[in-house]
Amino acid sequence: SLVPWFHARTWIPMAGMMFGNTLAATTLAIQTLTKSLAVTSRDSVEWSLMRGATWKEATRSVQQQSLTTALTPTIQGLAVTGLVHIPGMMTGQIVAGQEPTQAAFYQIVANLGIASTVGTSVQLLVHSILKGMVDTQHH
Repeated sequence: SLVPWFHARTWIPMAGMMFGNTLAATTLAIQTLTKSLAVTSRDSVEWSLMRGATWKEATRSVQQQSLTTALTPTIQGLAVTGLVHIPGMMTGQIVAGQEPTQAAFYQIVANLGIASTVGTSVQLLVHSILKGMVDTQHH
């Protein structure tokens, strides 16, 4: 019989995988964002704001750079899963006697959950930080 997803033995490992991957991605996003705004793109952002650009327009390149840096490891992980790399969850299920196709299905579900959590978290974080750095008058 199937075990519901809300049982602790199901959601605790899934939540751990999602939070761990999200932590790594958000750290990369914040690091890239702060470095970019403090060093490389500060003048261009300020110049754009002075010329009347909105905060979204002025920080578009910074936002894209942060999202690209943060999401690259997750996307690369999705690209090689099952071909070059067999994740621990899938390996554990196969060793425990689960059918390989069923273990692969669970791994796909886990990867989709991780990718969607990481993508959503990074986008919300970068957007919130950039919006908070510029006032309502776009200064």
